[in-house]
Amino acid sequence: LLLALVPLPGCDRGAETPASGGLTILDPVGDRPFFDLGRVAYGAKVEHVFRFRNDETSPVKIRDLIASCGCATPKISYVGSDGVRVDGGLGGGTPVITLPPGVTAELHVHVDTTSVQVMNVDKLASVRVRSDSRSTPFLTFELHLVVERLMRAVPATIQLGQSPQSAGRSGRTDVTTDVAGIAARVTGIRSIEGPFTATLDEGGVE
Repeated sequence: LLLALVPLPGCDRGAETPASGGLTILDPVGDRPFFDLGRVAYGAKVEHVFRFRNDETSPVKIRDLIASCGCATPKISYVGSDGVRVDGGLGGGTPVITLPPGVTAELHVHVDTTSVQVMNVDKLASVRVRSDSRSTPFLTFELHLVVERLMRAVPATIQLGQSPQSAGRSGRTDVTTDVAGIAARVTGIRSIEGPFTATLDEGGVE
């Protein structure tokens, strides 16, 4: 029995150029791009910079940067061979940035702790990078943190709006502990801005 093997159109494996290089993560934790910010205070400005290198022989277009939540804001840039920094754009149908071969990109991820929904628990914020790299078209960068807040105010702001000069207007917010079992309490009003007065009692700030 004789069999003749005829390659189908488009199945010539020898004509393909195997993917190589790709986007190489610098300073990974284990086998993934991860960083632990630890415990940070509510309202603090925190940021981490991830670095990765284009090890392909051709430029790589970063199509978009997708954050897992509204509290994380990613920005990308690199420094060219001429020493000039190139900042990425906003995307919106066009590549965020194009990385020449051999350059190291810096992915800055800023976390707004006031936008984190749940306090005093583990939070994992991530940024997904989508590119036209044949080897690494998708990369996910992760940040772990715990936003600490001992007390909370409900509502967080008092909106007085238009107030008549004759009668004025008042508002109230209740300040309570945000961690069960702690002995924290409000001891006084530190400052007041504007033509207002404020009093403190056991029920909150008026």
